[in-house]
Amino acid sequence: MDDNEFRDLQERSALIEEISRQPGWDMLVDRAHATLASVQQSILNGKLDPDDYKSRCGFVEGAFFVLHLPAKVRDELENELELRQEREQAEEELV
Repeated sequence: MDDNEFRDLQERSALIEEISRQPGWDMLVDRAHATLASVQQSILNGKLDPDDYKSRCGFVEGAFFVLHLPAKVRDELENELELRQEREQAEEELV
């Protein structure tokens, strides 16, 4: 990851973190979990045609991606910070 991508990740991480701290985020998560439970139940019933099955599975996967995005981006940023620190330490040892 180059420096521009790293700065972009830092900015996006901060914005996503800010959004997830808003009171509305918890309401969104609660509503999403209720909707997900309903969609998952329709999948588990096994009465969907293949196209509906694929569509609903894709919906569930996308919803979980969004719900877990704050943690995912935070982890990605932490991993990049660790990588940069390790690289910096390795360069210092060479000098």
